Amino acid sequence: MLITKDSCDLSDLELFIKKCKRIGYRDHKDIKQLEIDKTINEKWGKFFYTYKGQNIIALSGCHEFSFLQFCDDKSKYIEGMRICFRGAQLPGEDTYKKLSKYHMNSIPFREHVPLAIEWGKSLGYNRFFITTHNWHGNPANLYRGPSKTQNRTNRVMKLLCKMKVVNNCGDHFIRNYNQTIWELNQDEYFRLQALTKN
Repeated sequence: MLITKDSCDLSDLELFIKKCKRIGYRDHKDIKQLEIDKTINEKWGKFFYTYKGQNIIALSGCHEFSFLQFCDDKSKYIEGMRICFRGAQLPGEDTYKKLSKYHMNSIPFREHVPLAIEWGKSLGYNRFFITTHNWHGNPANLYRGPSKTQNRTNRVMKLLCKMKVVNNCGDHFIRNYNQTIWELNQDEYFRLQALTKN
């Protein structure tokens, strides 16, 4: 049985990070890189931790987020919450065994998104965004590229966009990387989530 919490013991988190490092997850090398310290010391965001027994098997965060959107020769800031931030899941640990074209095989997408939406709405936000790296490699003029896993997530979002689960809000330079911003279609997300549970 899986249990998701919005806090965890530091020793549990350190063990999860060691496992992530062992399998090559680049964005999960230490607590500082995950930016969990920001959520502990400030009201900046929140992380969710999914346990299987005594061990964390997945985590993801959410935080306040804004970006500049250009349309019709005008620009405006869009504000909301960034969800599935630093999302990671250990392979082979999920109790959900069905194949799902709706990305419900991902614990952060299946279990953490509803909690992030609930928390974001309690702060007055009603728009929720996922960002993905949209390239792979090591161009000379940019920092080291994202992992192939992160790039694969971008491809998944393209498929979910065709199914109207997310909407493409364009490419933006975020935290030193060119990323695509996807807005979650909440109605369609919850419809499909209920469908896959049944």
